[in-house]
Amino acid sequence: MKIIKINATESTNLYLKSLGKSTNDKGIIAVRALCQTQGRGQMGTSWQTEDNKNLITSYLLPQINLEPKDNFKMSMLVSLALKKCLENLKVPDLKIKWPNDILSCQKKIAGILIENTFTAQKISSSIIGIGLNLNQKSFHNLPQASSLSLICQKEFDIDEVFQRLNVEIEVLYKKLIQKDFEGSLYEYYKNLYGYREEQIFEFKNGQQKKGMIKSIENNGFLNVKFNDHTSQSFDLKEIKQVY
Repeated sequence: MKIIKINATESTNLYLKSLGKSTNDKGIIAVRALCQTQGRGQMGTSWQTEDNKNLITSYLLPQINLEPKDNFKMSMLVSLALKKCLENLKVPDLKIKWPNDILSCQKKIAGILIENTFTAQKISSSIIGIGLNLNQKSFHNLPQASSLSLICQKEFDIDEVFQRLNVEIEVLYKKLIQKDFEGSLYEYYKNLYGYREEQIFEFKNGQQKKGMIKSIENNGFLNVKFNDHTSQSFDLKEIKQVY
């Protein structure tokens, strides 16, 4: 793994996008920034972070040659890799919130942004952006956000966490190259927040209904069975869990 450390950038994902056009590296490239001025989340949302308090990193995974139908399998593997890293740090009560946010004690501590490049109708490479709240103490207007420091009541060494995550990303990359997805869906369900539990879901129009997560479809859509005995599948941002 080639590691690049920079002081500041608009976005680590954008940095790697630009770098990927001019590099011939055949292995993983990781970039870590102390400051990110235009961090992004899923579907164009923003990611708030204080300078030099959190882990802001992206990984360029080249030559993965995945079928588009395996896109969500990759998302599952990434979230499971991050969760394993956090388990090794003794972070309590970890769950994956669909599709790939990480919760601890029902608070969001990490987000993942995956951006793929397609060649000949296959995913030829992927950039995995990860924002992990480590030592930040306040989150303006984000009541569901927290950090490892707040939850575990101690400071974390950003470099150490980065090194531990790098190990898990290398294992993940080998699985992608080998198309080894065996057991990933089972592990994902086992760690999925609210799976088969009655909860409240909110639609884009603000309407709320009770139901439970029935399954995740192959395309990553969330299949929900509501208490009125109807079932429906939803793409990202079409529905959210109220927690």
